[in-house]
Amino acid sequence: MRFSNLEAEFTRIGLSVEQVGKILGFTKGTMYNKLNCKTNWTLTDMRRVQKLINDRTTQPKVTLDYLFAQGD
Repeated sequence: MRFSNLEAEFTRIGLSVEQVGKILGFTKGTMYNKLNCKTNWTLTDMRRVQKLINDRTTQPKVTLDYLFAQGD
């Protein structure tokens, strides 16, 4: 399972997974573990990601449910 919407939004705002990780204070490995559901996201970190994305887009604001929906 992956967080496909989350990765798509990173691309939409022009940031790589590694860049988002650096902004949030995560290593590259930690980011990939979180995106691949090997480690859990805390609610605080989920909100930080949501704010980062919403602050960098002119599109409608994204919800946590949308961002963290698990897909293939």
